[in-house]
Amino acid sequence: MPSITRMAIDVPQRQHNEDRLRRARSWHERSQSVASDDEKFIFLWIAFNAAYGGHAMIDDWDQPAPEAERFDRFLVEVVKRDTAGLIEQLL
Repeated sequence: MPSITRMAIDVPQRQHNEDRLRRARSWHERSQSVASDDEKFIFLWIAFNAAYGGHAMIDDWDQPAPEAERFDRFLVEVVKRDTAGLIEQLL
C-alpha cells in the first residue's frame, strides 16, 4: 500500500486519510457551536479543506498534485461514493 512522507516519517495512506477526516469532523463540530454565520462559514471551509487537502500525490506518488486537480479528484470520489444520490437531490 502506498505511503506518504509527512514530517520525514512514512505514514500509510490509510492513516493519513483517517487523520484528515478526524480534523474535518472536529472543525465541522466546532462550526455547530458558533452563532456568527461568518465564523460558521470559516470553520466549515476549514473542515472541507481538511477533508480534501493535504499532500495528495499524482499517480506515480513522486510529485504533489496541483491544487485544482486534488479538488477535482476529491469531488469525483465523493460523488462516486454517494450511492444514495443525496448530492444530486441537493443540487
